[in-house]
Amino acid sequence: MKDGCGKNANKPLHSWQPFFAGALHEHCLIDLARHYLRKVILSIDQIAETLDGLTFAEATAKLREFDSYNRAVALVLVLCRSPTPADTVRVFLEWGNICDAPWWQRSDFANQLRWAIRKVALADYLEPPARTFYDALPKIIPVWRGCERGRERGLYWTTDRSVAEGFAEGKRFSNKRPTVVQAQIPKPHIFAVFVNRQESEIVLDPRRLRKLSHAPYCRVPIDQAGSSLKRTSASSLI
Repeated sequence: MKDGCGKNANKPLHSWQPFFAGALHEHCLIDLARHYLRKVILSIDQIAETLDGLTFAEATAKLREFDSYNRAVALVLVLCRSPTPADTVRVFLEWGNICDAPWWQRSDFANQLRWAIRKVALADYLEPPARTFYDALPKIIPVWRGCERGRERGLYWTTDRSVAEGFAEGKRFSNKRPTVVQAQIPKPHIFAVFVNRQESEIVLDPRRLRKLSHAPYCRVPIDQAGSSLKRTSASSLI
């Protein structure tokens, strides 16, 4: 998917596959389905068919009908038809932190958001609590990420190390190789911030990370980790 997909916004919402092929491979969906054995993971074609023929506004509203594991793919497809950069930012701020397992779509989201943030100011679209959080961030922001080892360069980070450590263990599913990494990100390369779950969450451009390194981390004892997996927070940091 190329930057600037918003220029296709006036075309009918069909034939999604050419905009998505090459960025997310079918085997990724299969791997994801195997990992989340109790979840029905739809194919790209199935999700595209659900959105086929809808206007941008209708497709955006349709996102609420997908479960959190299928919503990430649907959100990418919807964002690709954003009429304007402002619409891209607005819709991502509404849905971007209620998508589970966004790792597979990280490049697609980054391309869409990178294009949009070059055109508009993120701060102008933030609700007051998020705007307060954003305005208080320094020019170079220390960030943390908890994840499965091998997924360090994701989109979703936090300014709170304790939050990252919780995601390292896993939320709804336990990570086999929990990892905590730290880095710095220049403020202009933030795509979104979310504060509604008190997780100090930042969505950023992984290409622009500085001084990324693994942080010392001790795995949570099994009794504590087991209780943490019962939390209902969406596991968007994976």
